[in-house]
Amino acid sequence: MLLIQKSEGEKMMDKLLKEILSWHCMTGEQIVIGISGHGAYGETELIRRSTRDIVERGVDINYLRQSHDERRIQFEIYMHPYSRHFDIIIKNTDEIICFEKNAFSFGV
Repeated sequence: MLLIQKSEGEKMMDKLLKEILSWHCMTGEQIVIGISGHGAYGETELIRRSTRDIVERGVDINYLRQSHDERRIQFEIYMHPYSRHFDIIIKNTDEIICFEKNAFSFGV
């Protein structure tokens, strides 16, 4: 696992995505990338949604929390089991970018 400060992580992600595109154009092969902006237990997602949904859309905070909890359960049931098949897993929060898995060597 590689943790990087947000500003450096964004540069690395740009470089990684360019290298993936170049590799794909040369080989025609595909890779599976999982990118998550949820942070621990989806708190980053909840903060973003609460700012947007409560302020801009007038959503009730209790409804938002219930909806958030249901989305976390859905993630654990439907997405998490497949993550072992992902070639690259990138998670980001407001402060850091975490390259949790990188099965390829693109110089990152």
